[in-house]
Amino acid sequence: MKKANLVFVALFLANFGISQTTLFTETFESGNKFTLNTSDLSASTTHNTWVLNNTFTGGSGTYMCPGFTIPYTIDSTPAQPTGITNGPSSNYMHISSQAAINDGINCASYVPAVSACNITSGSNFSKITTSVSTTGYSGIKFKFWWVCAGSSDAYGEVYYSLDNGTNWVSKQSPFNNTSSWTLGSLSDTAWDNQPSILFAFRFVNNTTTSTTSAVPAFSIDDITITADSTFSIPENTSLISSILYPNPTEEDVHIILNKTYKDVTIHISDVSGKTIGVKEFKNTKNLDFKLNSTPGLYFLNIEADAQKLNYKMVKQ
Repeated sequence: MKKANLVFVALFLANFGISQTTLFTETFESGNKFTLNTSDLSASTTHNTWVLNNTFTGGSGTYMCPGFTIPYTIDSTPAQPTGITNGPSSNYMHISSQAAINDGINCASYVPAVSACNITSGSNFSKITTSVSTTGYSGIKFKFWWVCAGSSDAYGEVYYSLDNGTNWVSKQSPFNNTSSWTLGSLSDTAWDNQPSILFAFRFVNNTTTSTTSAVPAFSIDDITITADSTFSIPENTSLISSILYPNPTEEDVHIILNKTYKDVTIHISDVSGKTIGVKEFKNTKNLDFKLNSTPGLYFLNIEADAQKLNYKMVKQ
């Protein structure tokens, strides 16, 4: 990008007020904004369960299979890095096996799904209790610290819902093969400008032939949701009143002006200020067109008979 363009972008962002805003934080050090062990996606707590504590110490015990007893030893959960609030052993949300809990071992662990021991496959689900609004924001990022050794049969997942949990969308899977705390960061344009978003963590435990689990199990800490705070371009709604829908949109855009205008022009620009399209209309109040572009935030600069109005539009 040329130097002149860089200067223009800087001035554009300054004029329209783009900055980063934190919409949600959970460190598990004071209260808990997550509902543990819900039944979403047919989850249960028969053999493994989500718990919240600051226990990192492992231990030994036994669990019963038909006709014999299997001894086990669980290694301690890895200490947390300095980037985690109150590390190295702060409160954290993690999977623990019911067998280990019964033996007084409350660090991160899981019992593998071994059919010979009548341990069936299953999953465990925990979700944000109250939905988060991203209305007026774009560039949403879901960040969290995590660790999970697991295996190809035992792993973590992240889900989100835009309809208060009626439908869950898998964002990323699997989280496994990692034995030290790692900072994860996920983003999706589908999260922009939404009145309600729920995020959730799921631990999946599929049937295996191994009676040995690779600990630590799926563990989570220091969750944040951030956004690029984009303030609206000043609007002169006293000259033109209108209705725009849907927003966000997948492609189709509909604008209904307050009256019929002789000449209407819409300049469409991206966040860098580059004009990506121009739409022209004659003698109408109904402006219908398609936003054929990549997902992201766009600005619609409407001029109708020398009167002006500006909108933000999110393309999914």
